[in-house]
Amino acid sequence: MAGRIPDLFIDDVVAKTDLVELIGNRIKLKKSGSNHMGLCPFHNEKSPSFSVSDSKQLYHCFGCGASGNALTFLIEHDRLDFVEAIETLASSLGIEVPREENHQHKEEYQQKKQEEQKLFELMEKASHFFQQQLRHHPSKDKAVQYLKGRGMTGHTAKAFGIGYIPVGWDNLLKTLGTDSESRQLLHKVGMLIEKEQGKDQYYDRFRDRIMFPILDTRGRTVAFGGRVLGDDKPKYLNSPETPIFHKSNILYGLYQARKANRHPAQLIVVEGYMDVIALAQYGFNNAVASLGTALTEEHVKLLFKQTSQLVFCFDGDTAGQKAAKKALELSLSQLIDGREVKFLFLDEGEDPDTVVSKGGKEAFETTLNQALTIDQYLFSLYESANASLEGKAKLAKELTPLIQQVPGEFLRNLLTKELARKTGLNEDTLLKQQKPEKARAFSGQKSQTPNRERTSKPQSESTFTPPSSYDYPDYQDISSQDSGPYLEHYYEEPAFVEPAKQESNKLTLEAIRILLHQPTLISELSKELLKLDTDNIYEAKLLAVINHLKSSSETKSTAQLLGYFQDVEHFDILQQAMSTPPLLDEIHLSGQLNDIINHLNKIQLDKQILELKEKITNKTATEDEKRLFFQRQQERKNIGK
Repeated sequence: MAGRIPDLFIDDVVAKTDLVELIGNRIKLKKSGSNHMGLCPFHNEKSPSFSVSDSKQLYHCFGCGASGNALTFLIEHDRLDFVEAIETLASSLGIEVPREENHQHKEEYQQKKQEEQKLFELMEKASHFFQQQLRHHPSKDKAVQYLKGRGMTGHTAKAFGIGYIPVGWDNLLKTLGTDSESRQLLHKVGMLIEKEQGKDQYYDRFRDRIMFPILDTRGRTVAFGGRVLGDDKPKYLNSPETPIFHKSNILYGLYQARKANRHPAQLIVVEGYMDVIALAQYGFNNAVASLGTALTEEHVKLLFKQTSQLVFCFDGDTAGQKAAKKALELSLSQLIDGREVKFLFLDEGEDPDTVVSKGGKEAFETTLNQALTIDQYLFSLYESANASLEGKAKLAKELTPLIQQVPGEFLRNLLTKELARKTGLNEDTLLKQQKPEKARAFSGQKSQTPNRERTSKPQSESTFTPPSSYDYPDYQDISSQDSGPYLEHYYEEPAFVEPAKQESNKLTLEAIRILLHQPTLISELSKELLKLDTDNIYEAKLLAVINHLKSSSETKSTAQLLGYFQDVEHFDILQQAMSTPPLLDEIHLSGQLNDIINHLNKIQLDKQILELKEKITNKTATEDEKRLFFQRQQERKNIGK
């Protein structure tokens, strides 16, 4: 691992960067008063609402709320990680990125980056070699005829870098594997297969196939897919996982789609390479495909970074239905308000390639307009012809936990309303099933069970006297047989009995987001976190950020915070937090931060109170635990005061 980049250097390189020039090289900006304005690159708009301040070196979109500095712009717009963004800024200024750690770590990092660069270069050479074979190899005709038979033009083949590898075991090996190092690197990147371990003997992985280069979002060749021309199996063969290729976060065609339109209004998710290419040839430059693997949560997140609407296009067979259901389940947790997913099922034996090839652009547009909205697909998936009470109850039981996953409040409420209409159940009943039910609070209420008369024992007989600030009856009465009614009368049941982990994580992430965007708010934090669950990576990261800010003698900037945590585990959480601005305006952030901290405090207190209550009820509580029970209850009541 490389050494940490010094905080001062991070601030310095951000301060020296001309933000107007940086952004102006990527989107068109026009001078407007003291600022520069342009169309926002983070959402689709027709009127400019994206403002870049030359004096403040900050950007802000009044449409979608995106904001930040040079560093955050590169992370979000160019899809770079933190270190890559710093290196890009430093390179543009002609300066080298220093490292604080020891020399050994620096050398290891440099070696890793150098090897990655060699792998990328080899993959580019391999892609060029395959394209040359498609043009000039003596047996190229069968490959060319196959592509023409699939309706692919030369222009399209060039745009997607289509190539060919002829029959033989060592075509690529002889061309690029001219020495031991290059052979080892080609093996590491999945292009060669080792005959016998340690013998430096290899053969080509791909033979007699049409070659489809797979690009990352920066346009670098990271892998290949090969379509067989003979009878070999499998019909399609993909590169294995390598240091530069991870199937779970790469989508075929995404680079070309972003090149055609950096922020498309819609992306069509199809199943194969030829589907992507055929659609692009007919003007649909917004199709992508997973790489022979099932769709993953990382895929869905990556897609929603590019657009607000996804259309999943599947075959209508059993496999297609199964894949669509999986896509639905993965999408639900990503559906904030404003995002949309649709589902398109083609007739048996059809795929996007055949539909567009037979009927042209209009035929596929007509088919595309028949895609089911999420409510149509969701209810069709679970709703049966059984209109009995039992059938409606089953529908409510199956759909309620799915609807609960939707983070968008408006969409979730609309889906709940539709479920209520179909089942005849009251919306409030369904909402109670979607959220942790708020337990009955007994404060100020009379117990349903008669309490026995409580008489305090003389002080001298008691081993513990509650502090005067706690106005509680003598805790020793808890040991009686009537401890249940005692607890019911004096104990306020927590409102957050067992909150959904997902909701808690979102709140924690929002607190991290606020502190990253406005580190100075640490001075306005009115409450300490009682005890966060350090086994939860989100809560552990929030606590780390708070402790770092509080322990620092100087005011930290966003760039310095990111720099400090860059080599710490789960740095991706901070990058996730930086990917979007806080939900509220700047003037409301302090109040929101304190509200979140109070909420998290309540959750932790409630857990402790419930555990202590159970021990008291079961008569296994120690004297200290009984005292702690009262203390935690009082702390719980005082939160937010």
